[in-house]
Amino acid sequence: MPQIVYNIIAIGIGGAFGAILRYCVSLLVSGTHSVFNLGTIAVNLLGSLIIGILYVLMAKYEGDSVLRLFIFVGILGGFTTFSSFALDSINIARNSGYPTAALYIAINNIGGIMAALAGIVITHYLTQAK
Repeated sequence: MPQIVYNIIAIGIGGAFGAILRYCVSLLVSGTHSVFNLGTIAVNLLGSLIIGILYVLMAKYEGDSVLRLFIFVGILGGFTTFSSFALDSINIARNSGYPTAALYIAINNIGGIMAALAGIVITHYLTQAK
């Protein structure tokens, strides 16, 4: 079987798994009342933290390319919610105004970048200590 077929299968299985995880995490915070979609924020920040951690680990241990696709494109691609984020941002702008939407966008983007950086720094620290 050609490599592309293995890649597509890995991405598809990972994506299904990531989407299920996304749903479960969103359910955990769905009872909280807020103008923001806290499920989207939780998934984006958690996904960013995880990708930071796995980025370091996969680079350090030179993981298999199919495994990388399974994790980064499949699981994390299915898990993170930037398409939902875009729609949420538009709806918040319409319903609560542009300043509230700008705050929502800033929390997701700046928080996500900071979470990825935290994942990288923490994982470098923990893997250096051994």
